Amino acid sequence: MDYRFIRKHCAKVAKQLFDDFDKRKSTWADVAKEFYPLGVAGLTKNVEHLADECYMDDKAKLHTTMPIDCLRKGAAGFHGNLTSPLRRWFRFRLPAFMTPDGKTTHEQRNALDRLTKATEWVMSRSAIYASLYKLYEQLLCFGFSAMIINADPERIIRCQTLRIGTYALGIGPDGMVCRLVRRFSWTAEQIIAEFGDDGVDDEIKKAAADGNIERRWTVYNIIEPNAVGPKRKYDKVSEALGLGDEMIYRSVYWLEKATDATPNSGVLKVAGFTIEPIVAPRFDYELGDTYGRGRGVDGLTLARGVQTFRNDILRTSANRVQPAVIASAEFKDEGLKLGRGAVNYTRFGEQSGGTVVPVFPNPPDSQDTRLSFQDALVELQDLFFNSAFATIDALKNNAGVKTATEVDALVRENMERLGAVITNLDKELLDPLVSIVAKYTLQSGIGLLSEEDIAQFGNLNVEYVSQIHLAQKQSSISAVQNWTAFIGQLAQFKPDALYKISTNGVIDEYGDMIGVPEQCVATDEQVEAAAQAQAKAQAQQEQMMQMQAQAKAMRDMGSIPVTDETAAGQMLRATTQR
Repeated sequence: MDYRFIRKHCAKVAKQLFDDFDKRKSTWADVAKEFYPLGVAGLTKNVEHLADECYMDDKAKLHTTMPIDCLRKGAAGFHGNLTSPLRRWFRFRLPAFMTPDGKTTHEQRNALDRLTKATEWVMSRSAIYASLYKLYEQLLCFGFSAMIINADPERIIRCQTLRIGTYALGIGPDGMVCRLVRRFSWTAEQIIAEFGDDGVDDEIKKAAADGNIERRWTVYNIIEPNAVGPKRKYDKVSEALGLGDEMIYRSVYWLEKATDATPNSGVLKVAGFTIEPIVAPRFDYELGDTYGRGRGVDGLTLARGVQTFRNDILRTSANRVQPAVIASAEFKDEGLKLGRGAVNYTRFGEQSGGTVVPVFPNPPDSQDTRLSFQDALVELQDLFFNSAFATIDALKNNAGVKTATEVDALVRENMERLGAVITNLDKELLDPLVSIVAKYTLQSGIGLLSEEDIAQFGNLNVEYVSQIHLAQKQSSISAVQNWTAFIGQLAQFKPDALYKISTNGVIDEYGDMIGVPEQCVATDEQVEAAAQAQAKAQAQQEQMMQMQAQAKAMRDMGSIPVTDETAAGQMLRATTQR
């Protein structure tokens, strides 16, 4: 295998992607200074010094943490209302049009619910939920973020959120991210421990043997689609690597500074993925744009203003407590002190005529500055959706909401603002995330699904039932509620209005809209059997009551003897025996 060709191809692609990344790097570095004051590795350090430890900027000074708090509240709002691990936020459904009668069966839905539960279990065992919060935070701040998901022998999947500045992205013909290049610096010991010594030169081997932890080498990793089948002849790298057709993605690790004299020409590892490993959502991007535009970029001026206003407030308050003064020249040699509890000494026996007066009789009031600070803070909170999530939380707790009309109005108002954002996140984040984890779940065989179940899952539909998605459905949910309430009121005057309601249909549709598990819903056959059993029991009870009434009426008639020989006696005996 010609590893030189493979390394040259990978290095060329990596350079193109990082050159595109570096064009925007200065803007993202400015954003990082305001929202990540301790620094972001890769944006504030050279790659030669890019290590695994967290970068610390000792010169960073904050007058307020409000910009960071707004960003974190926005990330927490999306995490808690969109992908909360505390409640179900997605489920699998088979589109109705794919079934013969236009309706999925109870057995099909039960199988899909089992797959949903198994996928949820896999997610809970991995680090996905811990990684998602960081993903939202970076996505909101910079406009993009990335996560790699691959197989794990113990936890089924392993996920890793990448740090901004350590990777670059590439898009495919459909505009979706399909290529990712990482770079990081490792010691010789780390390199050999992870990849072995086949692709390294004698210098790295010697450094590892000597235990040299000071020097580091830059390692690159590219993850990109791998051509399979007939397409392989058009992709020389795929043809050279010779990975199986099941490997739809390939991964190559190589050293930046490598020579062709090494056995593998600096190529450390070649691997493949049977399932796409990249989850890279973008925010406010246009077609053909590799990276999105984050709210941190839009709020950069606001964040700087909040810091400035806060500094002005502190300085103004300090000037009011200890204002600048003008003193007579005669105090110059006496060491005038103006602090709290200060004691000033003068010459005894002499009357001093010197005076001390404030420079500003009325020091600047901080009220105007405080108002400007509050205005900038409210605008920053609105930019990161803090107000929208606060309203949603209030709706969940019914705080200050009195009527259904007010609830609908508030939901619609906030959903109009979040609707486009959620639609984009569904496509860029949730769809690939759930798809990847579900595929690993099916491969592991833990879902207790039969081959027949899996065979009918060719085109599954992922339906999201998170707090935000249910809020978006509020109009449809309210329509069912209002319609049934109207029919109920009308039935008080015209009872046959109830005939217009398909009770089973309303119950099924309403339960489906709010995400009720299939195990809680009886099948149509069970409903029919229960109805028949109830009707039969009611008919028997009515017959018994009728016979008892007839017997009682005959007993009350004194002229009719009630004996075993008479019809009345036989009827009474039959009734009592029942």
